[in-house]
Amino acid sequence: MTGFNRRIFFLMISQQIHPLTGIKGLVFHTRSLIRVLAVLLTVIGILVTNTPLPARAAQTPGDEPPPVQVADIFLGRGSSSPTGMAKVGTTLFFAATDGASGEELWKSTPPYETAIRVADINPGTDGSTPRGLAAVGETLFFSANDGTNGAELWKSTPPYQNAQRVADIFPGSNSSNPTNLTRVGEGLFFTADDGETGVELWKSEPPYTQAARITDIRSGRSGSHPKDLTVLGWMLFFTADDGTNQSELWRLEPPYLNPVRVSDIRPGKDANISELTLLNNSLFFSAYDDDSGQELWVLEYPFQRQNIRRVTDTSGQPASLYPTDLVAINETLFFTGLSLLYGFELWKSTPPYNAISTVPIADQRPGISSAMPANKTRLFSTLFFSSNDGSSGIELYRIDPPYKGENIHRVSEIGPLAQSSTPADLTIAGTTLYFSAFESTKGREVWKIDPPYITSSRVSDINPDAANASPYGFYTIGQQLFFGAQDKSRGVELWSIGSPLAYLLPNTGFAPGQTTFLPNQPMGYDYTQYDQLNLNIPGLNLNLPIVGVPITTAGWDLTWLSNQAGYLHETAFPTHPGNTAITAHRYLADGAPGPFANLDLLKYGDRISITAWGQQYQYEVRSVLNVSPDDLSVLDHKELDWVTLITCQGYDPEENRYYSRIAVQAVLVKVVQQ
Repeated sequence: MTGFNRRIFFLMISQQIHPLTGIKGLVFHTRSLIRVLAVLLTVIGILVTNTPLPARAAQTPGDEPPPVQVADIFLGRGSSSPTGMAKVGTTLFFAATDGASGEELWKSTPPYETAIRVADINPGTDGSTPRGLAAVGETLFFSANDGTNGAELWKSTPPYQNAQRVADIFPGSNSSNPTNLTRVGEGLFFTADDGETGVELWKSEPPYTQAARITDIRSGRSGSHPKDLTVLGWMLFFTADDGTNQSELWRLEPPYLNPVRVSDIRPGKDANISELTLLNNSLFFSAYDDDSGQELWVLEYPFQRQNIRRVTDTSGQPASLYPTDLVAINETLFFTGLSLLYGFELWKSTPPYNAISTVPIADQRPGISSAMPANKTRLFSTLFFSSNDGSSGIELYRIDPPYKGENIHRVSEIGPLAQSSTPADLTIAGTTLYFSAFESTKGREVWKIDPPYITSSRVSDINPDAANASPYGFYTIGQQLFFGAQDKSRGVELWSIGSPLAYLLPNTGFAPGQTTFLPNQPMGYDYTQYDQLNLNIPGLNLNLPIVGVPITTAGWDLTWLSNQAGYLHETAFPTHPGNTAITAHRYLADGAPGPFANLDLLKYGDRISITAWGQQYQYEVRSVLNVSPDDLSVLDHKELDWVTLITCQGYDPEENRYYSRIAVQAVLVKVVQQ
């Protein structure tokens, strides 16, 4: 392998042949994986054993059932108006009102055919108005008002049948108004007002029975008003006003005691920093200085003040660039920007991220009129967005690599010529892109587009005729899309569309102590060989070659993996920033213990390493989890370089299957030249 840029700690692969597609530069991260699992994974038994697992046929685009109402929470024509959806595992949480108890916290669990109120925090018709729902592990946090102590921080834990206040930050009936709830590791960070120091940064840590202010960035009652909380590994970035340096960029890292200001873009004035967007190990954002106006900036590792620089400078033009709606795909940063010649159009910035490599992609709406690209949404290496070409109105477009003007395609023209469908709420579920759009004969309804992403189709007419269903709040769990929508007879309620398939982590064990006869390996199903790529676990006395396990419509098939370690394609490539999933058998086909038979013996702080092309990447274990086969949270995207080791646990001889998985997660701490 060549073309690797071997940087210590924050490591990127600049020229990589993707093990599944063979396309240089197409590195799919775990974020993409979660979006495509719905179509790719089914409950087919991934290993061929004496008694195969029961199978369910994979869904194909277009054969999913029509939208269904999850529950009529506010009976009759009243509206429960569900909002603020969040999930813990496969449980969906949201705020809604049943008309009698006001707006409270509700939940729905598979198969999502009903909803239950979690707690009546503020008895009566006023409701507690839950807001800012955010999960840390199995704990759901939110802001709520019990009618006595104002809006404070609350939590709900399994089995989610009640809720408890974490802290009364602003004592008495006043509200601390916790907002910007953000998870960093096992900690919850948020902004709140205790009545003395104004709005500052706070945190709650296990067992989540209290909250503490991290520091008083701006002394006095005014508060620093932290905003745009953005997580990179164990670090938290945000903007704040310390009273002298308005709206500058700050960094907080363990032990989370003293935030450090990392920018001084406009001393003593408002730098108007916004649009914080991560791309690999860099933080891009929009900011204003007196020399160039509102331009694109970047903060690079190791995230000190000297590592911040302006990417663009359009000071010679009568207007700034005004970069907005930033989205990153692999090494390309997309945004909407203003130029003298084109108006607001689609731009991109590529390495080395300077004024020369930051350019407009195309003039979709010729002249000084603006196409105003918006709603940018990534699906694999394709960027979807809404835009106005001046003749078709605001419609849905896509751009594919190599991201040039000729690669922009209008997906479909939903309304008559020049009538805008105004796509909104672009949301990925599996390989399907859902969105809301307007069409004059049916109003605003749910639409979708499936591979090969050429034309779109309306999912159904929830509110018949030309009346608007006005779907909103799109949220996905696996392949299933949830949203609020209105029909004439039942008001605004919770709806869903998609097949509630069970998604499985790979099955990694045969029956212990007995022989399982394997069929011949199918033609074309080969494990990708990587020379000089090995997994080392000193505590288990393991040194295994790593091979690539392709993903199919039946998931990852590990039947013929034997004594090797399998890198699961579509997770981050080994040694690359992200979450790399590596698996091995707990028991082999001959019934003997496999390489990961004792994986659950690892503990916090234990070392594992990957040797790759002359370097050793050393990781430290941070968690050892026992999860269900359908708990895909262990594959969640991570910004730093993490490795998740997976194997089976809990064999049931009567059912001839494993009922749980062990997931060991470790973070990169050191790179050593061999």
